[in-house]
Amino acid sequence: MKTILKIIVIALMGYAFTSCETWRSDCEGKIEVVNPIPDTTLYVGEEPFERDLFETPVVLRHTGDRQIFINVLSSNGTVVKGTSARSSTTGRLNAIEITPLKAGDSKITIVAEDGCEYYIKTSFNVSVVDTTI
Repeated sequence: MKTILKIIVIALMGYAFTSCETWRSDCEGKIEVVNPIPDTTLYVGEEPFERDLFETPVVLRHTGDRQIFINVLSSNGTVVKGTSARSSTTGRLNAIEITPLKAGDSKITIVAEDGCEYYIKTSFNVSVVDTTI
């Protein structure tokens, strides 16, 4: 009985190792920031700022041609709202959208990850001006 259990455990360990190796085999490459987004000024009441991260000039790329998933963070959510969005030109979920809410400053951080436990961050500052004052 112990021998049978040992064989089963060894077989399961071999399967788990093979599965892990198979999963990892397509995880080559890394995400690179090619052209950082420059600091920008937005105005209260204007349309949201949209930037497709994969259209020229390309902001991010993956050296292994893997898909990149994006999360957008704002250091001051009362000044600007930052979200990932569908590009108005391609329709793909490759863009960020920054909506100015009120006057002030915020740091926008884009966190990009590739599904293989590799991620990178890039940031830019946004100043929002209220011209109605």
